[in-house]
Amino acid sequence: MSSAWRPVFQVRRNGLDIADVGVRGAISTGITYSQEFEGFEACVAAGLNIERWATGDYPIPFMAKIVAWYRLHNLIEIHKADAVNRKQRKK
Repeated sequence: MSSAWRPVFQVRRNGLDIADVGVRGAISTGITYSQEFEGFEACVAAGLNIERWATGDYPIPFMAKIVAWYRLHNLIEIHKADAVNRKQRKK
């Protein structure tokens, strides 16, 4: 990784970057959405003011961090569910 670029948030599962760890039995929903929609979802999830978000009243670096947090938050939830499923299958 270049020293000029460092991830804002680092999340690992069993020592590996969570984005690189597969989830057993993952199903593609085929759902896609625009960046604007994802931004609104991130804004709401973070408890921010949607009008300020929509008008660009928040600083762009802050908004980018919120979207990054939102994406990782969702990925973490998927991996939590995967860990529970794996544990249940072993029983």
